[in-house]
Amino acid sequence: MTEPQTTTDKENILGLVHILDIVLTEKRDLCFNQNDVNQLLHELDNELAKLDNNPSAIDMLSKTKIIQSMKIVEINILRHLMEQFLPHSPLLIIIMNIIQNEFFIEMKLDKNLNDKSFVLALDYLCSVSNINYLCQQVQFDDNSRNIYELFLRLFSAIGARALYNKVKYYPSSAILKSSVNTVFDDYYQTLLKAFILYIDNYFSTSATNKYPAMPFVITLLLRLTDKISYVPYFIEIGYPESLLKWLSLKNLNKFSISIWSLFILLLSNIARHESGVIALNKLNTIKILKQFKAKYSSTLIKLQDVNTSYYMMYAALLEPNELKNDTDSMVETVIDYIFSEIIYAFESPSLYSKTYHVTELLVLLSKLVVNDKCIQYILNQTKINAYDYFMEKFIQYNKIKIVDELIELICLTLFNIFWSISFQNGYDKKLKVNIQFVDIVQVNQNNTILGVKNAAKGILSNLDINQNLITSNIVSSIDENDMSIMVSYSHQDRDFCQKLVSNLKEKISNVWVDYERLKSNEGWEDVANAITQAKIILIIATQNYCASNSCRQEAIYAYTQGKIIIPLFLSRDYQPEKWLAIRIENVAYIRFNTDLFEKTFSKLVDLIFMSEKKRSTDKLKLNHAVISTKPIALTLINEKILSKKEINVQQVSLEHTASFLSSSSHLTNKSVHNWTFDDVKQWFRQENLPTSLCSLFSFKNGNALVIYAKLLLNDKSKIHKEYDILSSRLYREPFYWDHYSNFISSLENLIQRKSIYSWTPNDIQQWFNEQNLPSYLCSMYSFSNGKSLVTYAQLLMKVEVDNEYNRLKKRVKSEYNKQFYPDEYAKLFTAMTSLVNNTKNEIRREEQFRQDNGIQSCRIL
Repeated sequence: MTEPQTTTDKENILGLVHILDIVLTEKRDLCFNQNDVNQLLHELDNELAKLDNNPSAIDMLSKTKIIQSMKIVEINILRHLMEQFLPHSPLLIIIMNIIQNEFFIEMKLDKNLNDKSFVLALDYLCSVSNINYLCQQVQFDDNSRNIYELFLRLFSAIGARALYNKVKYYPSSAILKSSVNTVFDDYYQTLLKAFILYIDNYFSTSATNKYPAMPFVITLLLRLTDKISYVPYFIEIGYPESLLKWLSLKNLNKFSISIWSLFILLLSNIARHESGVIALNKLNTIKILKQFKAKYSSTLIKLQDVNTSYYMMYAALLEPNELKNDTDSMVETVIDYIFSEIIYAFESPSLYSKTYHVTELLVLLSKLVVNDKCIQYILNQTKINAYDYFMEKFIQYNKIKIVDELIELICLTLFNIFWSISFQNGYDKKLKVNIQFVDIVQVNQNNTILGVKNAAKGILSNLDINQNLITSNIVSSIDENDMSIMVSYSHQDRDFCQKLVSNLKEKISNVWVDYERLKSNEGWEDVANAITQAKIILIIATQNYCASNSCRQEAIYAYTQGKIIIPLFLSRDYQPEKWLAIRIENVAYIRFNTDLFEKTFSKLVDLIFMSEKKRSTDKLKLNHAVISTKPIALTLINEKILSKKEINVQQVSLEHTASFLSSSSHLTNKSVHNWTFDDVKQWFRQENLPTSLCSLFSFKNGNALVIYAKLLLNDKSKIHKEYDILSSRLYREPFYWDHYSNFISSLENLIQRKSIYSWTPNDIQQWFNEQNLPSYLCSMYSFSNGKSLVTYAQLLMKVEVDNEYNRLKKRVKSEYNKQFYPDEYAKLFTAMTSLVNNTKNEIRREEQFRQDNGIQSCRIL
């Protein structure tokens, strides 16, 4: 006998399951009675029988979905029966623990069960009945609450363990970002929102014993955020705000530490994603964390995992300005902690510290060491020799040939760490003589991983290896008479950059910016070529820019190529990091926060064309300018001119501006004894001396250079011998007598430099400009020489600050009808203090030199 044809509708079955779920949840709803329930069950039974008789009626995916839904109904029926007949049985907890442990054992035995168990757990947790319980949308008596908490605990634990096992088996699934969303659709996001309400209810009641599932719920949330690609969903739903709200509760210590300590771990997981860092910093999280630690420090110390997560989160949230302005040594504590965890993780076969994979620790450290203060602290202050330690790991992991994403990430972070190290004085030479290191870097300059490739090329640039090959084959496509601009910026400031470039193109035909012109995969070569061909480099100088090794590489390369550099600041008070500040110390800059964009942009265009006009005329005879070999600096004296609409900057006479266009001005008016390593390098460039000579000497400061000059010039017999010695030391580089003659001449000029006391009025005017002091102050004082300026500065140090400020304020108002603000006086006072200190140091060093070198040295002085 042939069976009758039946039709099976997937939506019918799922609809019946959904109604049953509602009925079992809303058991008091008058719309349903026992007969209704019986009818629903019969209909569901018939539909499933049809599916069994005609298996091809529904596709495999739909069948799987039906089976999953049926399991949730079965669980809810079981929960309903327990609620009715066994609400307070002492056996319930034991039974639930047995079921939980059974799941745990099965998931260990069969890895594939982890995925299935995780889906089952989330399907139950997302069921209508459980969501209603979490949101407290219906009133639950103690019997119902007890049963719901048991099931909530069970499936939260199963879901959390499944995720934990997956991360254990496949660590990269948690650490590496994935664009594929396998979990978080609207269905699951509803659960995350309900958990927030559930936790809110927990903190609003004194009967916390009624929430035995709470630690299991938070552990599930923690395991979910272990997978970094899930973090954006938590941010979108509002977890950063909620977690900080809960941690800031005044009565937090009244609640179980096993609950709220997990919030630190959750926040730390959120901070692993860049969108999490942005969200948490907007909420001023570091301030809240400091307050929290001050209040609960004794508790945190006892919880090793929580303490580690606290430091990890703190490091992730640190912004460049906080690194620069750190005054309480917290950053050093964080660095020490992370470094010790890195050592622990590398010693572990799993590459895990107590909580974190070594790649997560290295990523944070590589972010911190972009800051010079941090990398210098690591290199100089840690108990273990950090340089040797990281060099050992760098060579070890770059020799591994297997393809593994986590090994690749370790190599990438180590490359970035050594990129930061290569910027540090002295370490470039130390790295350059390490043949094994250099070989690895050279091989990786063609790595398919862009981050490794850029870091390798950045290191080679800092070590001055093969740099002549970068631009040797450039054929310029730019007419020498055309204006050409290259914009150097951090990608975090891209919005402003796009607006700037769009406006520049209306005024200037040739504007190079990477997102429009970077067409090849060469990366650094393309950028270096753009810098080489450009006439003017605009640097969008922000904290993001100074926190980028790539941006640093661009700025230094532009500086060494002798390009006109115009910094653009986007905030009123931002002061760049030292490495950038010394390279733009005397150049004209533009701040885009003081006026409307259009007004400030107009000033920028005027400055660009004035700079280009100066660059294109090499007929002017400037005292210290060698246009082809050093950067052209524009001092801030013209900012007042630029701000006046009635004056066209291009009409300002070049003779007037010429005296402010020497890149050596800060060297000319800065005591040579106060010169830094970079100042010495700039002096070699300024004097057009071979770069190989500068690299050979590696004078740490100006004082070392002066001592060398005086020892050499004091004994004429040494001069000829020194040439032979230098020629021998530079055996691979041509070093001719004319090169040596220029070197000796430059040394003679150096030790005959005029002191501050002998400054002329023009020198004083230039000093006021370099200190960014109002020009009317210099006119008002009318100092005739440097000695009168120093005398005034010394007197200023001795008078009452308030009295002198009020006197100057009245005088400026009377003579110039201008307001003299406290911040201007503070800037004046700071500059005068520095001048007095420089003068004292200059005198002290000259006296010391006379004592050390005797009467003959005085003749040279």
